[in-house]
Amino acid sequence: MQNKITSMPACFFGNMTKLKDFRIDMNHLSSPVLSIHDVSSSTGDITLFMWKRNQITKVSKNVMKGMIKLKNLDLSYNDISELTNETGLDVVNVLETIDLQANKLVHIPQSFFDHMVHLKILKLSKNLLASFPSLPALPAPGKLEIFWGSENKVETLAEGFMTGLSALQEMLIDKNLLITFPNKTGLPSPSLLNKFIANDNKITFDSWTTFMESMSSLIEFDLS
Repeated sequence: MQNKITSMPACFFGNMTKLKDFRIDMNHLSSPVLSIHDVSSSTGDITLFMWKRNQITKVSKNVMKGMIKLKNLDLSYNDISELTNETGLDVVNVLETIDLQANKLVHIPQSFFDHMVHLKILKLSKNLLASFPSLPALPAPGKLEIFWGSENKVETLAEGFMTGLSALQEMLIDKNLLITFPNKTGLPSPSLLNKFIANDNKITFDSWTTFMESMSSLIEFDLS
């Protein structure tokens, strides 16, 4: 059964000085505002922060300040339409996983990722994005292992959009509005990519050779 929590006071954390995993999925929260900067001593050990399937519309300024050990952030299945680089994540440089699937994001500023030097998993599927963030421009593109960008509104991909993604194993870009695919992806050859899903687009390939020469590890390939 789901609960029906609509708000949480900062004092909720009180004496939880050993808290590591914080989950409040499938409630009725409209904002993750907890004045966490006032209780950072209680949140400094949190490594997993899950708020999926609520009614959150905005990630407020500094809401995650103090979570210096945060590795896994899940805000999927909410109503978030905007992200800024003022969430407090600038002090969270150990973050490895971000799940923002099934929100209402139209654009994500590149600066949002500026301090994410350990990012391995980025999930942006089921939003309204007209373009993906530049993966080669991530602080450490060679650490990214999984990228999900399915079910958005992306029409084009930049030349070299996989440049530097030496650890990439899985890319999902299906159900977008893609018409063309770059001749030069920039993916290192040979690569670790074993799953590439791009079905339900309108893609035409002018050159298969450049694209396929990096695909020696491919196990699942869908261009239906």
